[in-house]
Amino acid sequence: MAMSSPLKVIFFGTPELAVPCLEVLADPKQTPEISVVAVVTQPDKIGNRGRQAPPPVKLAAQRLGLPVLQPHRIKANNPEGSTFIDEVRSLRPDIAIVIAYGKIVPLELLNIPQLGFLNVHVSLLPRWRGASPIQAALLAGDSETGVTIMKMDEGMDTGPILLQRAINIDQADTAASIHDRLSSLGAAVMIEALTGYVSGALLPVTQPANGITSCGLIKKTNGLIDWSSDPAYIERQIRAMHPWPGAFTDIYGEPIKITEAHLESGRLVIDKVKPAGKGEMEYRAYSNGNRDRPLPPNKA
Repeated sequence: MAMSSPLKVIFFGTPELAVPCLEVLADPKQTPEISVVAVVTQPDKIGNRGRQAPPPVKLAAQRLGLPVLQPHRIKANNPEGSTFIDEVRSLRPDIAIVIAYGKIVPLELLNIPQLGFLNVHVSLLPRWRGASPIQAALLAGDSETGVTIMKMDEGMDTGPILLQRAINIDQADTAASIHDRLSSLGAAVMIEALTGYVSGALLPVTQPANGITSCGLIKKTNGLIDWSSDPAYIERQIRAMHPWPGAFTDIYGEPIKITEAHLESGRLVIDKVKPAGKGEMEYRAYSNGNRDRPLPPNKA
């Protein structure tokens, strides 16, 4: 099947995680054989004080001079979705690249590009299919995670795999540090997989039937610490919930975040906290000023 030259790519993504991939695809010095014909991202949200809060991918696309589409609906069973699908079809993309877009892509969209949709997923599939693979890997105490490039189907991260790259999870890693490492890695692996797939050097391979795990969206309640849990799990929770929603507890009706901790002989030792309305501080400083409000792990 003949491809256009340059290769016409439509990009789907929303958060900061997706920005490095878009930047590489749009850089004529790094990818002169690629033309990004449009960027699809989620609609703006209402931020602080009622102001519009555009997603990071939209801001990046505008900076790069790329056209932006922000449909509320993308399925053909409603007028807006049908119009959007027609618009994508009119762009005649050869392939679509998706990373953390935030919506399930329907079959009518998947079938438009000649080469289909490739997804950049930040886990080693089939482990941690779903919306929060970075946090899930940290909570589970996994020793590694990584990036998977797969060809999308109608399922949730179930498509055949083109390429994977792993990284170690270090004891000090948080969701933020893993995010940054995988964001950069994802861009490099995506280009390698795209090049190999278009040339025919890489063929999609069905995901293994064993080792499948799933994870859902992270909610604020996921940060609430259950002090009856194993100390090792709480320590992982503190790292997995950083920066959002943060691992937190309630002290006499006032919330406080636990921002850093470590294990010592199987016991959780709190290093840093962030009381409500205040900046982060050493736990020792907090404890000295709040002797009547010790945190649960430090109770006798």
